[in-house]
Amino acid sequence: MEIAVFHPWFLTKGGAEKLVTNWTKRSRHNITIYTWLLGTNTYEEIYDFEPIVVVKRVEGPVSPDKRIVYAIKGLKKRYDFGSYDGVVVSILGFSDLLSLRTQTTKPLLGYVHTPLRFFSENTRNVLKTRFGIPQRPFILLAKNIYGILEKVAWSRYNALAFNSRLTLERAIKRKLIKQSKKDLQVIWPGVEVPKFSPFTKRESLIAYISRFSWQKHQLEAVKAWKILRKRGLVPAGYKLVLAGAVTNKRYFYIVKTHA
Repeated sequence: MEIAVFHPWFLTKGGAEKLVTNWTKRSRHNITIYTWLLGTNTYEEIYDFEPIVVVKRVEGPVSPDKRIVYAIKGLKKRYDFGSYDGVVVSILGFSDLLSLRTQTTKPLLGYVHTPLRFFSENTRNVLKTRFGIPQRPFILLAKNIYGILEKVAWSRYNALAFNSRLTLERAIKRKLIKQSKKDLQVIWPGVEVPKFSPFTKRESLIAYISRFSWQKHQLEAVKAWKILRKRGLVPAGYKLVLAGAVTNKRYFYIVKTHA
């Protein structure tokens, strides 16, 4: 089968990028990848994929503001996937809105890494910490408009799969889907078991495994750990271990200075 897979951007060595990479490598179908942005800081093997349709190639890190600009530009276009047997949209960022710009009579499937995180967080906290008072009314207006478009976009998918129960719960909480819908599935990302070996030494630790980026909240984990230790709630001998790729050097430095 001929399958089109859309992922909004390959800019970091994150879990979503790795998952799409593995889909492409291991699928028995012929896959064409579509993306708005292909950067130099992502997995090198992506550059070897053929065919891949790239709207823009970029070097170095890309700020969230620039990602929004590229997403808006990408969503101005219409995507004709009529020649494919199916379309899979990798949903994170603004990519869920792609269903509003897609022309196809074949199945349109969504694999949800996360609904747009900005609107999943506490709105009051987001406005207080990231925006000045003059900006806040415009951000609230944008949030409301996006919320309307988002619900329409999600209704156009023939089936949805989620990478975790938490992601599914977020979508239900945002009223993007109905909990009773039968075509909902949780499909966890796979693990390459042969790359791991049993521990020869047992340790008492809490492992926080994720790329270092503000969206992953390692700083909050460090602060919470310190509070628990101060209150005597951490058993003797336990330690907190943070592990992951550094996709935001500034954030990594901040976490390191607090550790």
